[in-house]
Amino acid sequence: MRSARLVLPLLLALAACGEVSPNLSLVTEVRPGIADPALLAQGPGPAPGTGVTWRTEYRQGARTPRFGRRTATLARVEGDRYHWDGELAINLPTVQAAMAVQMLARDGRTFVEREGGIVTQTAIIADRSFAATSARTLDAVVFAPDNCHARVGTCAYTRTVAGKAPEHLIAETAFAGGVFSRTVRHDPARDPQRRDGLAETARYSVDQHGLPIDEIVQRGDTINILRRISP
Repeated sequence: MRSARLVLPLLLALAACGEVSPNLSLVTEVRPGIADPALLAQGPGPAPGTGVTWRTEYRQGARTPRFGRRTATLARVEGDRYHWDGELAINLPTVQAAMAVQMLARDGRTFVEREGGIVTQTAIIADRSFAATSARTLDAVVFAPDNCHARVGTCAYTRTVAGKAPEHLIAETAFAGGVFSRTVRHDPARDPQRRDGLAETARYSVDQHGLPIDEIVQRGDTINILRRISP
């Protein structure tokens, strides 16, 4: 099974054919969210039915960007686990959408064609602050103990993509002006072959439930962007 790092370039390559506006502006500003990360531990958690919608943007190097939409709605709460269901829609012309569905199906990913692109179902299991223990978007991923989301300081975790070897990571996160800045490196103690290599950098903001308002994540020359559009 291809990782998301290979699936996104595939979709970007398909997008390069017939795209009208390759120079649409890249989102670089992160709108501020909560004023203090401590607020995430205060007040009631999100209630079932709580939902958000983001505009998505994927870029790799000089390739034409690919846009879409992602949703998440809290389906149920089981103890301290919050189950978020949603969908990821990626904009593609009809001919390219059919090709993408076939290629992704060979990798075991279930996408369907919908007018204007392709769609897949997503699922996230997280705590009340949206720190995830598992996520299914383009890949099925398990985090242990969680993905260190919105946690200021140094936080060690393990990320395992289905069918892949575990990645042992260390996140260093700072917070200022309502925005989190995060650098993730491979843990040299647990993964010496990686030699402390940079895995990703991110800037993001969250609401009172830890749900992203804006998020910009860079892995190598690939940039993934979430921009909250509702509510």
